[in-house]
Amino acid sequence: MLETETTFGAWLRHQRRQTDLTQTELASRIGYSVVTIRKLERDELRAAKQLAERLAQWLLITHLRAELAATLPPDRFAAAWAQGTHLDLMATAADVVAELATVNGSDVHESM
Repeated sequence: MLETETTFGAWLRHQRRQTDLTQTELASRIGYSVVTIRKLERDELRAAKQLAERLAQWLLITHLRAELAATLPPDRFAAAWAQGTHLDLMATAADVVAELATVNGSDVHESM
C-alpha cells in the first residue's frame, strides 16, 4: 500500500477552504499578512510556533463553533460558548499544529 504524504501547506489550504475563507480573510483573522498565508500554503515558508498556535486557535474555534451550533439548541450553544468550553482544547491543538509545522526545515515566520 502506497502512503501519500500531506504537506503542512496542503493541509492548511484544505482547512481554509473547508471554512470558506479566502487567504486574505484568514490572514486578517490571525493577524498575519496574506503573503505569509500564500507562502505557507505553497510550502515556501514554515510556520514558527506563534503562527502555528494562531492557526490552531482559528481552526479549533471555527470547528468547535460549527460543531456546537449544529448539535446544541441555540440557548445551550450560547451558554457553552460563554463558559469557555473550547479553551482547554485550544492549547492541545496549538501543540499539535506547531509539531506539524516544524517537521521539515527551520523555524521561520513572517508577520504583517
